[in-house]
This record gives sequence, C-alpha cells and structure tokens, in this order.
Amino acid sequence: MSETPLGEGFADAAHKLADDFRADVSTPEARLKTLDGGVSLAIAFDPAMLDQARPVLGTPKWTDLPSAADVDAAFAGTPKNVGAVHVVLDCKVRQGGAMGGCGVESEQPAGQGFGQAALALAAKARVSTWTDQGLPVVGGEVRIPIRFETGDPAAKP
Repeated sequence: MSETPLGEGFADAAHKLADDFRADVSTPEARLKTLDGGVSLAIAFDPAMLDQARPVLGTPKWTDLPSAADVDAAFAGTPKNVGAVHVVLDCKVRQGGAMGGCGVESEQPAGQGFGQAALALAAKARVSTWTDQGLPVVGGEVRIPIRFETGDPAAKP
C-alpha cells in the first residue's frame, strides 16, 4: 500500500474502510479482474469544506496527552494555594495532529501564569488526523480545557 501525502492518516483511513469493500466474483471475467490485484481509492471532499473559515472537526480523538510529570513541570512556577484553576486554550491542528498557534482563550485566576504554563503543555498534545466521523482535522481548531485544584489535598474522612 502506498499513501500520498505521507503521514496524514490516509493509509489508516483506507485500512478502516477495507472491511466494507466487496469484490464481484460472480463471473469468470469478474474473477480475473479481482486477481489483477490493483485497487485505487480516490477520496473526494465536499467543496463546501473549503469555504469554511474554521473547518468542522466533529469530536477530535486525542492520541497523546501530557503526562502527570509534564503537568507538574509546566505549573511548577505558579501559585500553589489559589483553589480551582481553569484555562482554555485555542489551538490549530497542524500536520500529523500536533497543536500549533495556540492562544489562551480564558484563564482563572487571571494574571498568575496559569495560561502561559498551559501553553507549554499544548506541545505535548496530539490528535488523530481524522475523526471517528471521517472528518479531517488538520487545519481545524480545537479548544483544550484544563482544570485542576491547587493546594493541599482534602483530608480523608
């Protein structure tokens, strides 16, 4: 199997579709065509997708997320006893599913470095280049919500 362009998930998508393909073997001529072995699968997208300022992604499938150690390292320089922290990042999906062009959409508490720390984590996140709904995600935008509690853990009852 070959894939062009490489690394965009087309081969994986074709493998998922393979179970749905059926070959006609009802006549000797059809069987000969099947034995030829070559299958070319042309994929066409709805041209309306090109007119959208923000491509529709459906539900992105996360393939890589920051580890607990990554989170600890990113937020090491932020205040420790501020209660709930909630940051939302807006990122563009780049080639291969990597995040890029990220910005802080919202940050609570504001002005204490949580947004900047969250931006460092975005480089550790990656999505599949195709959604389970069959939509391409490269070039689309995703919102990444990050929420956690600071301070000492609650005492056990």
